[in-house]
Amino acid sequence: MKFFKVLLFYFSLITTTLLLLASFFLLPFLPSLGVFSSYLSAKYLPGSAPIFDTTLGEIKQSLIDSNTQDKEFREHLEDEISTLKVKIDTLGNRDLSVLSLTTPPEGSAALGQITAKDANLTGIAIYETGSQQSRTVGTADYGIVYPFYEKSGNWYKISQGWVEARWFTQANP
Repeated sequence: MKFFKVLLFYFSLITTTLLLLASFFLLPFLPSLGVFSSYLSAKYLPGSAPIFDTTLGEIKQSLIDSNTQDKEFREHLEDEISTLKVKIDTLGNRDLSVLSLTTPPEGSAALGQITAKDANLTGIAIYETGSQQSRTVGTADYGIVYPFYEKSGNWYKISQGWVEARWFTQANP
C-alpha cells in the first residue's frame, strides 16, 4: 500500500508540473483562439454567432441624426447666451458686489459695509427695530455686502432694517 501512495504522489507531482508548464506557454494564445473560433462560427454558422447587423447606410444615417441634434443644441445654447448678454447689458454700470440693496434711509450716508461672518449663516433675520422682539422684515445672506448707516450697540442699521452685529463683520469698501 505504501508503494501506491508514493507512486500516486510522484504521478500527481509530475502531472501538476506538466500542466503548469503547458498553461504557461499556451495562455497567451487562448484569447486569439477565442477570436478565431468566433470568426469561424460567423463564417460557417451565420445564424448562431452574434454579428453586428448594421450596414454602412445605417451608420451614415445615425451620424447625420447626431449632427442634426448637435446643431439644434448649439442653436439653443446660442439663443440662451444672447438672452443672457442682453440681460447683463441692461444692468449697466451697477455695483454688482452690493446685492439686495434698496434705497438708503433719507439724509443718511453709509458709514461702512458689513457682510455675514460665516458661510454657514444663511437667512439671518433683519428686524424692524434694533430689538429681537421687533417684527422681522427680511433675511440677510452670506456673501452679500450690505452698507450700514448707523451702529447702535450690538446692532447695525442697513437699508432693509436692523441686524445683529454678532453675525456680521465689517467689510473693506
